[in-house]
Amino acid sequence: MNVFKDKLGRTWDVDINVSIIKHIRKQFNLDLSKFITFEGKTPKSEMLEKLAADPCLLVDVIFLICKAQADEREITDEDFGRAMAGDAIEDATDCLLDAIVEFLPAANRKVYGSILSASRAFQKEATEKLGKDLGIEFENKIVKDLKKI
Repeated sequence: MNVFKDKLGRTWDVDINVSIIKHIRKQFNLDLSKFITFEGKTPKSEMLEKLAADPCLLVDVIFLICKAQADEREITDEDFGRAMAGDAIEDATDCLLDAIVEFLPAANRKVYGSILSASRAFQKEATEKLGKDLGIEFENKIVKDLKKI
């Protein structure tokens, strides 16, 4: 089971099934089952790029997936949105991607799971390198600018 915590520490289960896929298609015109498509042998991720570019849309999609849980807890869309920021969004996104891969048939699950793992490894490495490079450069610039004051 894919579980994340919101900013308030509430846990949410992210489970993808055909019913959820249909609701998201209808409400947001997004097909989660096609989170990666192929152009020849080249994987494309237009749907993921759309969600990554719009955190409000991403949280709306996650809320729809978690809506039954929210209803049981009497948590509104607004309440859910208020509790989603920073690490909560990142953790929910990871759960969403893992749940989509788990939803897929075995043959696709292996391919998409490998693509997702490789993507995460690349992102982690790139983020660490960028953080080191920018950290030193940024710190030197601030020190230099402060000396001018």
